[in-house]
Amino acid sequence: MRRLPALVAALLLSAGQPLLAATVPSLMVLLAPSPAPAQGTGDIANVARAITVRLEGAIAGSGVLVGRDGNRYTVLTAWHVVSGQRAGEELTLTTADGKEHQIDDRTIQRIPDVDLALVSFVDARSYRVAVIADPERIERGQQVLVSGFPYRRQQKLFFSSGTLVASAKATIDQGYQLLYTNDTDAGMSGGAIVNQKGELVGIHGRGEIDATASAMGRIVKTGVNQGVPAGFYLAFISGRVVQGPRQGGETIDDYLAQIRSLLNQPG
Repeated sequence: MRRLPALVAALLLSAGQPLLAATVPSLMVLLAPSPAPAQGTGDIANVARAITVRLEGAIAGSGVLVGRDGNRYTVLTAWHVVSGQRAGEELTLTTADGKEHQIDDRTIQRIPDVDLALVSFVDARSYRVAVIADPERIERGQQVLVSGFPYRRQQKLFFSSGTLVASAKATIDQGYQLLYTNDTDAGMSGGAIVNQKGELVGIHGRGEIDATASAMGRIVKTGVNQGVPAGFYLAFISGRVVQGPRQGGETIDDYLAQIRSLLNQPG
């Protein structure tokens, strides 16, 4: 039997498909992290804790503080976390100090073509906001931390370490150009993906669901997760095109993200 290409093997593994034993070494090379200067894990967790917020409305999710203008703060989250909000329906946001803030649903703004949205609130307190990572320096093999508020952990902040499997540049459905190995739970959508410098790489959005845990009544997301680069937010606030016309893949990262996106589609 012939070997599967490593990039296809990685995605089939996440989808629960059987692999030939011979494909494992090449897969491990693909996923192996490359060394990079880093802060201590505790320092990175402290950054993630400060910038990650809990959102509760039509559904519960997470978000990230990304901007401040006077007393108004901007929060970046996944569009699907807030897309179900109806006019006048309560939406609250809880910051790291435990303070609950009421969100005016009129401040909800979708970033076009990708699964990202902005909301804002007003408060005189000083909160830390994220430093956005340079999109050109986000590469496969880098270690990342994902933070968010899972349902099954009584919505307490949860951190998960992992490795970037891909950082695509090609057009991907809903902007899901980032793939990573971190374990995630339902409720973490909209949470932060932070690199070893404490910079915001992207927003977590999708994760593989563990079928065994799901059958037992627990929704546990594990395997290869998908995120949207924070660079789309930078493009949006600067007035640039967020995601251009559809284009084909040129790199391993592009093909990995394209294949993973296809696995979400029926058939």
